[in-house]
Amino acid sequence: MANWKKSELKAKKKEDLTKDSSSNSEVKELREEMRELKTQMLELLSNMNMLSQTRTADQGELGSHTVPLATPPTFADIVRSTVKNTTKEEKAQAQVVISNAKEEDSDLQFMSSLCEKISHKSMPKNVSRIGTKSADRVRPMVVTFDSNFDARTFMSRFDDSKSDDDVSTPPIKIRPYRTREDQTMYKKKLKITRELDKKAKDESPNISFSLMNNGCIWKYTKDAACNKWRRDPEWSDSEDRDNTKPKESMSGNDYGTAQHNPHGTQQWNLLPLNIRSMRNSVTFKKQLKTFLFNRAFNEPVSC
Repeated sequence: MANWKKSELKAKKKEDLTKDSSSNSEVKELREEMRELKTQMLELLSNMNMLSQTRTADQGELGSHTVPLATPPTFADIVRSTVKNTTKEEKAQAQVVISNAKEEDSDLQFMSSLCEKISHKSMPKNVSRIGTKSADRVRPMVVTFDSNFDARTFMSRFDDSKSDDDVSTPPIKIRPYRTREDQTMYKKKLKITRELDKKAKDESPNISFSLMNNGCIWKYTKDAACNKWRRDPEWSDSEDRDNTKPKESMSGNDYGTAQHNPHGTQQWNLLPLNIRSMRNSVTFKKQLKTFLFNRAFNEPVSC
């Protein structure tokens, strides 16, 4: 019995040593990568200083005014900024905006009742209103879920419930939340869509254009046989955007329907942040060098 216990303890100790050895090798690899990246950054800074001195000498010969160089950001600053922007995007993707929801009752109570009606199990973790309360308008409601999956599932279930006669849904509109950049782009696309739609209506009443929630402009033609609007998948707008593929310029992909619906629902694809894969990426290292160089000379950054 004692010999069996000793052999078991030895085997466990050997297993622990193997795990420690594996962990130590991973730590060594990470340290080597950090040293390599640090060496590359030092070489880049050295080359930048040499170029700066040459540039200053040339400007001195021409008698021009020398502008002091900006302090280049550290690698930690770049990673911190990347993580911050990614977190902001992930939060925006987990939010939806509800219009025409009355402000009489509690917003949380309203959302609880709505989720129960459409059989959506995941409850929102936060509900708020946009803007200052006013008597002549209803403020849009911003609903935050735990993840973008819960948000798009909520929108999908609401769309399905609208066509179900057994479910009484309130007269509200739901769309994905847009960041400030996405909202600016959406307004530009909306102007283009209105111009296209007006021109199409002047030529034929059976052609229409709609702007989807993800920023895609879709063309619709009316089917005379069934008197329904159908999307033309072969059409693309003047900027040569392929509307049959997922949109990259704005967050998410629109799953849409065959019906003419300018307030289509959109699905979002998360891009999870993986620092390790980002660090090992050759493209990222090139972008880092370009970023540091352009930042130092106050030139436009094109990463």
